[in-house]
Amino acid sequence: MSISSHNTALTLDRYAKLMGINPISFSGAVLLGIDTPLVPPGGSCDSTWFQYSWQNNDQIAREDLAASIEMAESELHDFVGYYFTPTWIIDENHVFEEHYRKEYYGLGRNDNIIKTRVSNCYVTDVGLKKRTLLYTANTTDGTLSFIDKDGDTFEETAKIVIDITGMSVKQRDVRVCYHDMMSEDTHDIKYAKYVSVYGNTLTMEFDSWLLLDYTLWEHYPNAQGEKAIDITANDKFVDSVDVFIEEVDITKPAVTFYWEDEGELLTQDGWMNISGHYREFASIYPAYYESGKWNRTYFSYPEIPSYYTINYRAGRSTNFWPTGKFPDGLTDDFAQTIVWLSTARLEREFCQCGNASTFADNLREDLSSSGQGQNTYFIPIDKIENPFGTRRGELMAWAKVSKYGIKKRDMTGATI
Repeated sequence: MSISSHNTALTLDRYAKLMGINPISFSGAVLLGIDTPLVPPGGSCDSTWFQYSWQNNDQIAREDLAASIEMAESELHDFVGYYFTPTWIIDENHVFEEHYRKEYYGLGRNDNIIKTRVSNCYVTDVGLKKRTLLYTANTTDGTLSFIDKDGDTFEETAKIVIDITGMSVKQRDVRVCYHDMMSEDTHDIKYAKYVSVYGNTLTMEFDSWLLLDYTLWEHYPNAQGEKAIDITANDKFVDSVDVFIEEVDITKPAVTFYWEDEGELLTQDGWMNISGHYREFASIYPAYYESGKWNRTYFSYPEIPSYYTINYRAGRSTNFWPTGKFPDGLTDDFAQTIVWLSTARLEREFCQCGNASTFADNLREDLSSSGQGQNTYFIPIDKIENPFGTRRGELMAWAKVSKYGIKKRDMTGATI
């Protein structure tokens, strides 16, 4: 799976797919001497992508692309008022507001109705993220294997088969990541082609290049420059991955109240309920965990809390999220919008990939500039003054998101 230091909703691999870039080339790899559809025909997208721009300073790198995607997603989130895929929000800080009837304080009537910060609407879960390792699938014991299904000598399929006897496993909660990287969301391996939980067996299949050894992307160029990773011999894949389940940990508090008392920080656990048409309002209260649920209680201290933090997951998603294939949860329209906006901001040369390069250049054209030898465009003033910019991809993104979103409603005077 193509990874970077930037945690983005739109994965690099999905970007490549939407741009029509060959997945092998995009992964920095090459197949030599094999007659397979995975080898791009001459003149098509066979430019090798590298991890860093210094490895090939004549072309944009995956890290540059990820940084642009992250910036584009941040701007889009600030405008529409919600995340585009379910996202974990940890320790969101709020100042505690005292109940308007002070006599209620300390009597258990301490609900504080708040709105999640920066309009993080569409709250899907309350609590903290919990990841539990099921098994480390590896090539040594055969739980991870690479298979050549079409007989062309290239092992294009990675297969995972593990025994889950005695484990409570829901297909929708299953995840995979590079070994020892469960704490890093950026190292998740997504887009399984097949997932099955049947009886005591979990079976999964991926495109093999998604399990390419990512440490190979860190190599320094030699005297002849950086070279593509030759995966012809099927020896450049990882030999182990972690299979785990991701779920909400309801045993941990969703709310923590804090009191600052003469240099001492006092705390108390709490919980919250979500309401509102857009699932954006939270009713917080002190609580304790017992018998599998959180029970309301009184505040432990006579003063109102100084502040509190909340934990939850929020964001829009496709109707198919989460599914056994657990994609990134992005709807097609948001994914394409992020592609438009992020590509428009890329400054380095794009890959030499025919249609993909032409499309990228088209998105990066500034429609507000004119002069000798340049095209001239007539654009309404309200579109020129949009918050994203005047490059074609920026205008396309604005035309898309300006028609919807929580903040769009606020701008027109409607209440929510």
